[in-house]
Amino acid sequence: GSDMDETVSPLESGLGWTIAWDPQDRDFIGRAALTSQKASGVARKLVGLVLADRGVLRSHQKVVVPAVGEGEVTSGTFSPTLERSIGLARVPSQTADRCEIEIRGRLLHAAVVRPPFVRQGKAAIEKRMSGESTEILTDEERAAQPAQLADIERRLSENCQ
Repeated sequence: GSDMDETVSPLESGLGWTIAWDPQDRDFIGRAALTSQKASGVARKLVGLVLADRGVLRSHQKVVVPAVGEGEVTSGTFSPTLERSIGLARVPSQTADRCEIEIRGRLLHAAVVRPPFVRQGKAAIEKRMSGESTEILTDEERAAQPAQLADIERRLSENCQ
């Protein structure tokens, strides 16, 4: 796919669980490089993005993480379920919960989230953008806080207009 190629390791793509590390004496092509990268940590990571502003995420758009660095959208589209643009991006590993996406010469705000975006036809994430923080609610928190969910949806709607 477009989220991983020969220049990107499985560790940078969040696929470390697919590597058969055991038994320890099992050798395979690239094991030494992967072992070294695992020990030192990855410089980039694959994250989910939810665009807060109007626009559509597409591959190869620049991701700007203030005071950290830059990355790139690897894939993106519009989610009818979330009624927002979503995507995957490779960003510096120090990236926290917010970033900006360069779309047509403008920097648009986005929340950094952990995929999946949708489970069983329902939103698996909720976002609230306020000041410098982005809150991601779990399904359990959302069920326990219906009044707060209405407030989150109202604020999200206000931020995206």
